[in-house]
Amino acid sequence: MALTAACASCDCPELIGEPGARFCARCGHPVGLHHAPTGAGAAHSRVEYGLAVSELEKQAAAASAPVAEYGLRVPPPGQIVAEPVSPAGPPPVAAIQQAPPAARPPRRSHRSRRRGPVVASAALIVVAIAVTAVYLATRATHPRAASRAAAAAHTSHRPPGFAPVVSVMAHAPSRPGLVATPAHDGGLWYQSPTGNLTRLAAADGGIAYAFATHQPARGLVISSHTLIVLTANAVIERDRGNGRLRQTLALPASPGCCPPVESGTSIWITLRSGLARLDVANGRITEQPTAGTPTGLAAAAGRVWLMAANHLSAVDPVTGRPGTPRDLRGFKADAIAAGAGAVWAIGSRAGRPQLLRLDAHSGRPQLSLPLPAAATSVAVEDGAVWLAMAGVGVQEFDPSTNHLVGAAIAIRHATALLASGNDQLWVMGTHAARATFTRLELHPSLG
Repeated sequence: MALTAACASCDCPELIGEPGARFCARCGHPVGLHHAPTGAGAAHSRVEYGLAVSELEKQAAAASAPVAEYGLRVPPPGQIVAEPVSPAGPPPVAAIQQAPPAARPPRRSHRSRRRGPVVASAALIVVAIAVTAVYLATRATHPRAASRAAAAAHTSHRPPGFAPVVSVMAHAPSRPGLVATPAHDGGLWYQSPTGNLTRLAAADGGIAYAFATHQPARGLVISSHTLIVLTANAVIERDRGNGRLRQTLALPASPGCCPPVESGTSIWITLRSGLARLDVANGRITEQPTAGTPTGLAAAAGRVWLMAANHLSAVDPVTGRPGTPRDLRGFKADAIAAGAGAVWAIGSRAGRPQLLRLDAHSGRPQLSLPLPAAATSVAVEDGAVWLAMAGVGVQEFDPSTNHLVGAAIAIRHATALLASGNDQLWVMGTHAARATFTRLELHPSLG
């Protein structure tokens, strides 16, 4: 039985594309190898690209895979108190409670009745001033009260209520270094260090198609109809529909810490020497040096944020230059995300895991919020902040109350959260030379 190449959709014999990732010249679909029929009515048997898993293997994997459990609680919100980043100033006027009325003065003799009201009024004023002064001093010195006032002052719009459920679970063998990015339809693109560029289908997480590649990817991001693949020395643009190569652009330096992000018509890339901007329209890459090695990159609402040398900077969208850096004041940041009315950094302060809230316009630190465990990833989706925490799972953080809410979803070994922008959140994990992909349907309420 001979092996021939043909399209599974239209049986077109004319094929184009690079070896190992060929496409039909008529319909553009990826092409697999098919056994030529040996007799009348013989059916083609398609060989799938990438991680081909039979139905029996899928069922066995599903039976042995840990089921996402609910009910893993964290301390109730009342036990989590925001710590102010800096000593709070005088509390707002609305927060100052009225001083309690003074006790009624004793009855006076007839001789002193005329001056009694004047003396009583003066006494009330003195007592009120004294009580207010004590109250203000207490508010200024008591850290818990000051932190509550600060937490109330720095809030965002309330997100909808969520009822997240696990809809898709997939896995692939992989060494550390796997990169991924959500597709626009709820699917996922990923590439392992030694594997093909692979597309998971949105419906069931199965392999839709894959493209052979010889260069490990350092990051992936989708821009319009283009799939941007970041390698060790270049940016490769592929058509995200059929995988055809569009262009290859050399990088001015080696890639840095973080996956690339899209903002406007530009792709922003961290380098070891600074920050690079790719103009998708003309394919031009420009580089801007930074004061320190970049350690975080995020984009939201047309703004780009860069973390370098434990300082946060807003990037000028016209020149691409980072602005005035903001010191994080003793907070050691591991990663950042933007959205939900703020910039969010996960990390630690004095060895304690915390979430740092920063102003969405100036980047100034606002609140340090303690976490029950160290966070491994942070993402923003549907107006809420989502955290992956070691030993806890994935949990929602409400930016309108600055508290963790709901029960954690116990997804083990979660290392990255990928917001898809359509009420879905991908959770990626790696453990024992295997990568796992779990898609959460957030189901936001309409109320």
